[in-house]
Amino acid sequence: MNSVRFIANAAGGLLPVLASALKQTFDAVILTSYGMTECMPISSPTQSYNMDPTGTSGQPVGPDIIITDDTRKIVLPPGETGNILIRGAPWFAGYESSDPSLYNESFFTVGGEAGWFDTGDTGYLDEKSFLFISGRSKEVMCICCIWDVPG
Repeated sequence: MNSVRFIANAAGGLLPVLASALKQTFDAVILTSYGMTECMPISSPTQSYNMDPTGTSGQPVGPDIIITDDTRKIVLPPGETGNILIRGAPWFAGYESSDPSLYNESFFTVGGEAGWFDTGDTGYLDEKSFLFISGRSKEVMCICCIWDVPG
């Protein structure tokens, strides 16, 4: 008897070929969700997701999602790749810093509506609002610390 019912992924893109292999191996529902430290969850497929469409990170499950051009002023139509911006619960309201550039580099007014947060990811929404992640628009710095612990 198979005891794996769901396999969830939210830490990065899951290649469709790997998702298919996992589904075939474990006969489990593959939930390729999308989130980040500033907002979790952003999108997820339903529990009945059957790999159609493939390569998606699901549909919005919390904040509103828009895709913009590089100026972050124009919302792109379905199927066009651009910057992924979110607004609404459960996203955070901003960075705790006295440096206003952190806010100005991450929050935008789009179509006269303020408070859109640039996730730093790129992708597109299809006609059914399924989100597809294609890359990054912001640099990410990963700091790794190694301690030599005696004993």
